[in-house]
Amino acid sequence: MTSIATKVDVVELAHHLSSRIPKLAHEARSTGHWTEAVYKAFVEYKKDGWKVYPETKAKKGEYLCDFMLFQDGYGPRVACESQWWHSWGEHEKKLEWSFDKLVGVKADIKVFIYEGDQEQWETICKPYLADYALLSPQEAFLTMRFDKGFHCSWWKPSRPGVHEANEIVFEPFD
Repeated sequence: MTSIATKVDVVELAHHLSSRIPKLAHEARSTGHWTEAVYKAFVEYKKDGWKVYPETKAKKGEYLCDFMLFQDGYGPRVACESQWWHSWGEHEKKLEWSFDKLVGVKADIKVFIYEGDQEQWETICKPYLADYALLSPQEAFLTMRFDKGFHCSWWKPSRPGVHEANEIVFEPFD
């Protein structure tokens, strides 16, 4: 089995999540509805032989990040952390805390879904990733910023280990 940390796989996952999450949340203003929608979208996306964790529902049995897709005999395929309350007054500190959890998890694709602006994301991601020695070309990062729709970008480490901040460039896509 090989890693699914390719642009094709990342874009496919992003398209699924960005189309399904708003429909499943029914444009609710409650953060709980949006988190539940992410969970349901992951359940829909899982492939044969994959399991969603937590197994029963969102926010039940969370370990380190919100959701994970595991493949039997392989391990974590996708890890996801989502933060929805930032438009209601919580900003960089909560985003930092959430992204920090995701960076330390091993998975082919690490998905970070959040409400906020691009500037907030830029101030958080590069300092964390630039100092992180366990980066691997076997993983990819997908960011999905929500602002009246999803704005997606991705980055894949070019080599194992530490990268300079100027090497960490998230590529936007539609």
